[in-house]
Amino acid sequence: MTRGVVLALTDEQRVARAVYLASKQCPDIYYRLEYPNGGTDPAAKDPGARWSKPGSTFVNVTADCIAGAAWCGGWDRYQPIRFAHLYDGSINCDSMRFDIEGPGKCFERIDRPEPGCMVVYGSVDANGDGHRDRVGHIGTVVAVPLEWDPKEYDCWKRVKVVDIAARTPQRANQYTTGLTWFGYDRDGVPKDSWFVRSIMQP
Repeated sequence: MTRGVVLALTDEQRVARAVYLASKQCPDIYYRLEYPNGGTDPAAKDPGARWSKPGSTFVNVTADCIAGAAWCGGWDRYQPIRFAHLYDGSINCDSMRFDIEGPGKCFERIDRPEPGCMVVYGSVDANGDGHRDRVGHIGTVVAVPLEWDPKEYDCWKRVKVVDIAARTPQRANQYTTGLTWFGYDRDGVPKDSWFVRSIMQP
């Protein structure tokens, strides 16, 4: 399989992919942070990785949050050329934000939510021990309120998002709201969520 593929999708097509991902027509996907965790082929029928344990015929369908956002956005999570400046080409919630803060080669931040954009917060090592106390999270926005104030709880509540998240024993690919990205995490650290768009071209 060729890696680093980017598809030319409109915002409407990104929204349609996200709506499908959350629908019952899409297979149940289960959350997996470690490889195989999906998002490698934007032309696939969904972002899930299919794999079986040695000696088993059961096929696991797994993905993490960036896999869902990448598939909805039409890009491979591994970009060995476009994203070579960070993480050896691997896109995740943190490297995406680093790109926006630095060269801005692949992603840009926008001021307010728009259908088809992504909403993301980054990882945090709160105690400085070199391990993430909070893992970043991302989803694809499918609907937004007419009025927007980033300080207002109700505005975030009315942002409709599709993501892939740990929802054991439920399927991971579901609808949620912008409240997932609002305010503070369980340790009291601000989530500092951004609305972002891919600017990668095929």
